[in-house]
Amino acid sequence: MRKNQQSGSTMVEMLGVLGIIAMVTVSLFGIIGKVFDRYKQAEIVDEIRTLQKNIKNRFSADADFSKLSQTGIEQKLIKERVIPPYMVVNNDIVHAYGAKVSISGNKNSYSIKFLKLTKQGCVELLMQNWAVSDMSDLIQIKVGGKTYTWNGATKLPVKIHDAMDLCKDETSENNIEWTFQ
Repeated sequence: MRKNQQSGSTMVEMLGVLGIIAMVTVSLFGIIGKVFDRYKQAEIVDEIRTLQKNIKNRFSADADFSKLSQTGIEQKLIKERVIPPYMVVNNDIVHAYGAKVSISGNKNSYSIKFLKLTKQGCVELLMQNWAVSDMSDLIQIKVGGKTYTWNGATKLPVKIHDAMDLCKDETSENNIEWTFQ
C-alpha cells in the first residue's frame, strides 16, 4: 500500500492568503482614516466653541471686539490663555488639521477663520447645527466667496448640495469664517 501525504501549502495558496490579508489591511486603513477624520471634525467644532466662548468672555466687558484686529493681538491672546494651549504651535494658532486660524473683529462682531480644511471636514462643518446652546451668537458663515446668514438671501443652515459645491478637493481652497456678535 502506498502512502501519499502532502504537508505544507502550495505557492498559489500562500499568494491567496497574502491577497486576502492585503485586502483586509487596505479596508482597515480606509475605515481608520474615516474615523480619524470624524475625530478631527469633532475636535474643530470643539475648538470653534472654545474660541467663541473665550473671546466673548474676554471682551464682553468692553462690548467692543475691534482690538481683535490689532497687530500682535494673537500673541496677547495666547499669553492670556484665551487661545487654548493645544491650538498653539510655534506661536501660531492652528486647528485640528494643523492649518492656521485667524481671528479679527470690529466694534460689534468678531470672526474666526479656519484655513485649509479637508473637503469632508469642510462639508461636515458647514452642515453643523450652529444654532444650539452657546453657539447662538453666530450671525454668518463665509465659505468659497459665499456668505450665509440667518435672515439673508442665502440662509443658515447650509444645505448639503451647497456644501458639496462649495467645498473643494484641494484643501487650500477650503476656508470657513464664522462671525459672531
